[in-house]
Amino acid sequence: MASGSSERAHAGEPARFAEIVDGGLPWLKCLALARDVLSIAPAMILPDVVAKTRTLGRTLSGLASLGIGDRAVYDGVLRCTIEAAPEVYGAWTVWEPGALDGQDRHFRNKPGHDATGRFVPFWFKSGGSIRREPSTNYECPGIGDYYLGPRETQVERTIRLAPYIDCAGEKHIFTCHIVPIIRGDRFLGVVGIDVLPQKIEADARHHSQALTPREHEVLKWIAAGKTNSEIGTILGISSHTAKHHVAKVLAKMGLENRQAATCAYLSDDFARKL
Repeated sequence: MASGSSERAHAGEPARFAEIVDGGLPWLKCLALARDVLSIAPAMILPDVVAKTRTLGRTLSGLASLGIGDRAVYDGVLRCTIEAAPEVYGAWTVWEPGALDGQDRHFRNKPGHDATGRFVPFWFKSGGSIRREPSTNYECPGIGDYYLGPRETQVERTIRLAPYIDCAGEKHIFTCHIVPIIRGDRFLGVVGIDVLPQKIEADARHHSQALTPREHEVLKWIAAGKTNSEIGTILGISSHTAKHHVAKVLAKMGLENRQAATCAYLSDDFARKL
């Protein structure tokens, strides 16, 4: 995506044009579809990043439950999150109108805010420093699905962010995990963490190298959409044994489900190794 695109508010901030690659798409029905998705960004995300995002969501929700409305406190939590994690590029949150402190009108066009005054900070690493800018396009269908989707479903998800050009002219692609912030039955907003795909791929390769030859075979057939019973028939083992191998593959690779295993296998790096 070229610098200055209409999908970006300013240099340095990824346009949050998201394609759901985990938790939103139906089961990947064919290898061609999975490879098409992975041609831009891997669907697997570091389990540690998922855990960090969930913790961040609980932290912000907890602060709100305590009646803390000081936006600087929430900004501090977001900044500390990316400072303490080398694999994290950015941390951000988008809150519903008036949901944080009821003071949106006093923050209109203030630093880190847009014309609405809503609490929508995006903290990210840039040129060796950490910057804050307001998130953008969060109410626009399609490009704002990173926010509108979780608001509608109230379910966490992993998405792919569109490529963007930073202030130094470098192109980046990120994977992001997003968690809704909910207190009781009220939706307050969402929080997300962006991570470099290189970190994801390096972690995935590490886990892949620990697989046995048999587990490599099982992974290949998982990617082909085979059931445990079908894998057992192909490999001449029982369905129970195939199920055991599948569980070990997922555990070793740090994956939550067969869909993630399919996407990992189909990445170019994995294809060369398996």
